[in-house]
Amino acid sequence: MGDFFRQEAEKRNLVKRIKIMETDPSLVGLEEDHFDLAIFRGAFFFPSLFYVDCSALYGILKRGGMALLGGGFGKFTPEAIIENIKKRSRALNLSLGKIEIDRDRLVEDLRARNLRGKFEFLSEGGLWVQMRK
Repeated sequence: MGDFFRQEAEKRNLVKRIKIMETDPSLVGLEEDHFDLAIFRGAFFFPSLFYVDCSALYGILKRGGMALLGGGFGKFTPEAIIENIKKRSRALNLSLGKIEIDRDRLVEDLRARNLRGKFEFLSEGGLWVQMRK
């Protein structure tokens, strides 16, 4: 995903204004209160591959910072394309250990973690959590 975001930054002449950084899910070595934006694509859906430490994610955000956690095809993906690939995508993801989770279960899971921050749940184009510090 880092390459994608770098290309988007280049297209918009933002390379000098933003720093794009890739890390592993543990966030080890990242400074507290340092980041304006964190994106964790695939969060919540692949527990056999990684655990999302929302408290650590909250910790690295600057005051007013935002994290987007989740995944999906994206709200701008045409329905015809989704219909064409969704069965194959589902099969591949399940073979990788993906779990199917809905908004209600995600809300319940996050409440059980007693997290700080403000949360908004977005379902257009997938299932995302917007966390603000």
